Amino acid sequence: MAKQLEGKVAAVTGAASGIGLASSEAMLAAGARVVMVDRDATALAALAERHGDAVIPLVIDLLDAEVSTHSWSFPRALRAIAAADSGVLVLLNCGETAVQLLDKFADQQALAGGAATVRRAAKMDLRTYGVGAQILRDLAVGKMKLLARPRKMPSMAGFGLQTTGYLEG
Repeated sequence: MAKQLEGKVAAVTGAASGIGLASSEAMLAAGARVVMVDRDATALAALAERHGDAVIPLVIDLLDAEVSTHSWSFPRALRAIAAADSGVLVLLNCGETAVQLLDKFADQQALAGGAATVRRAAKMDLRTYGVGAQILRDLAVGKMKLLARPRKMPSMAGFGLQTTGYLEG
């Protein structure tokens, strides 16, 4: 007998405890794969180990959504996309080490305190652009205006993607 949510994917925030965990468990029991979003990496890892491929763990602190080292914060990007005729927001979780996360936090605190500059971040792994480009291609995106500062992104061309412009934050 097929389960009610078999073949479906759900996303749950606060998924490592409380109502979020209960919701995730119910969806898993009904046959869904669940993207479990939480800031508790240890709890998510344990849940992913317990449920196997049915769980897609995503470590994000949604309470920190307005803080951004990019030109657009997550909420501002969503508002801009909602105001446009169409749009796609691709989030890639670039895994940092604990030390890198602490350095990033310290840099954001320094900027909030009025510091003019902070340490230069480690060079970005451009392979993540290729992953994002594959997602955009699979969504049938051909031409796009990016919510970013102009920059070279050579990996996009190989996926039939054309950048038509930029909207700087």
